[in-house]
Amino acid sequence: MIRLMAKGCLIKTMLPSQIICQNRYQLIQQLGENQGRQTWLASDLSQGNQVVVKLLAFSPQMEWEQLKLFEREAEVLQRLNHPKIPKYRDYFSLEKEEGDGLCWFGLVQDFIPGISLQQLITQGKKFTESQIKDIATQVLEILIYLHKLAPQILHRDIKPSNLLLGEDNQIYLLDFGAVQNLGAVEGVTFTVVGTTGYAPLEQFWGKTVPSSDLYALGATIIHLLTGISPADLPQEKLRIKFADRVSVNRAFVQWVEGMTEPDPHQRYQTALSALKDLKAGRFLKDNFQLITSPFGEKVKLGKSHQELKIVLPIITDDKYQVLLPVLFIQLVLLSILGAVFLVITEPIMQILLIFLTLITTLLGYGLWRRSGIAWKIVKIVSIILFAPVIPFLFLCFLASSLSVLIFFPLSILICKVVLSLKRISSTQSSHSGYYVHFNTKKFVIEHKRAGRCLDRAEGKTPKINDCQLSDSAISILAGGKKYVFGDGVGERERKWIVTEIREWLQESKI
Repeated sequence: MIRLMAKGCLIKTMLPSQIICQNRYQLIQQLGENQGRQTWLASDLSQGNQVVVKLLAFSPQMEWEQLKLFEREAEVLQRLNHPKIPKYRDYFSLEKEEGDGLCWFGLVQDFIPGISLQQLITQGKKFTESQIKDIATQVLEILIYLHKLAPQILHRDIKPSNLLLGEDNQIYLLDFGAVQNLGAVEGVTFTVVGTTGYAPLEQFWGKTVPSSDLYALGATIIHLLTGISPADLPQEKLRIKFADRVSVNRAFVQWVEGMTEPDPHQRYQTALSALKDLKAGRFLKDNFQLITSPFGEKVKLGKSHQELKIVLPIITDDKYQVLLPVLFIQLVLLSILGAVFLVITEPIMQILLIFLTLITTLLGYGLWRRSGIAWKIVKIVSIILFAPVIPFLFLCFLASSLSVLIFFPLSILICKVVLSLKRISSTQSSHSGYYVHFNTKKFVIEHKRAGRCLDRAEGKTPKINDCQLSDSAISILAGGKKYVFGDGVGERERKWIVTEIREWLQESKI
C-alpha cells in the first residue's frame, strides 16, 4: 500500500521497496527525494541489470509545472547520446490504484555506480587543485555537447549533488529535471528553477543563457575549493568572495571568478572558450574583449584586466574632409583665373596679382594642414606678404566671387568623386580621431589623422584621480594635470566612455 502524509499543500508519498512497476522494474532502494520526486535503485527484470527509476506522484495539490518539467526531462533525455550522461531507458505512467487515488509517472535511466560530489564533501573530502581542474574539464566537455545541440539544452541545475564520481573515476552529469529546451520555450515564460548559491541572478529572472550553466559550474568549483556552499560565503557587489579561503594558483582563482561574474555579458560566454582558457592557464580578464558601443556610433572600445583601448573617430571632422578640398580646388581655379587675368593687365598689376596668388595658395596649404609648426610659419609669412596688397583685396574678392559662381558646382563634384574613391581604396585609419590606451602603469592619448600623430599626451595611470565629462570633451585628472580629449565626439558616446574608464580603473584596482 502507499501511505500519504499531508503537510500543507504538499503531499509526500513513500513507496515500499520490492514493488514492481510496469511488471518490469522492481524497486530496491530509495536513493533520494526532491520536490515531490522519488529516485529509486531498481532492477530491470527483463534485462537483468540495475536501473534508476524516477517517480512523480501527481495530485491536485501538486503544481502543474512539476509535471511539465518531469515530462520535459523525459523528452530531452531521449535526444541525448553522451557517455557522461546516463542513458534514457523508458517513460511510463501508472493509473490510479484503489486506495491511493494518485496517478504516478516514471522515468527510467541507466544506473551508474558511484558517489556524488556532495556526498564526498559531506564526508569531509578535500579536493586538490588538479582534481578540481579535472572535474571542471569533464563537466565543460559535457556542456559543450549540450550547448551545441539544436536547439540548445541548458541543464540549469549544476551543483555537487548532480555530479557523480563513477567507479571508473569519471564525472557524470545527473538530474535533468530543471532542463530547458531553448527551441521549445522561445518566446514563452518558462518555469523559474535552480538552486540558491549555484544559479545566477538572470536564471531567477527567467533569462537563462548558456553562460548560466557556466556560473553554476563555477559556483560548484568554489564549493569544492572551500568546502562551503556558495550560498554561505560572503558576497561583494554580487560576487562570491572565496579567494582568501583557498591556496591554489592565482590564475585558476581568476578563471573561476570569470566563470562566476554576476553580469552574464562579462562572464565566459561559451563552455568551449572556458575550457580553452582552463587548459592554457589563462583567465577571462586576460583576454581582450571588444565592447560594442550602445549608441551605434563608430567608437571602438576593448578591455582586459590589464588594458583599456579606445578609438574615438571625430564625427564632426567629416565636414572638413569635404570643405577643405573644395577650398583648395577653389584656390587652384582662382590661380588659373588670375593667370588669365595677368595676360590682359598692366605689369604692376601682374606683380601684385602674383603676390596675391602666392599668398592665397599658402593660406590654402595652411588650412589644408591646419596644425603644426609649418602652419605657424605660413601664418607669419602670409601676414607679412599680405600687408602690401591690402588695397587689392577688392580685386581678390571679385575674382573669388566669379570663381565661386563658375567653378563651385564643379569643385564639389570633383571632391565627391575623389573622396568616394579614397574611401574605397583606404582604411578607417585614414580618418581623424583619438587613440587612447590605458595600462596599469601609464596611459597615452594621441590625436591622429591619416595615420599621422598630430598631438600626443602621456601620464601615469596610478596617479589618475578621476575621469570627468566636460561640455564638449572628456577630461582625465592625474597628478595635478588635466588631459583633455574627445572633442567632436557625440555627448552620449562621451558619457558611455567616461563610465567605461571609471569602471576599468575600479576593476583593475589601480
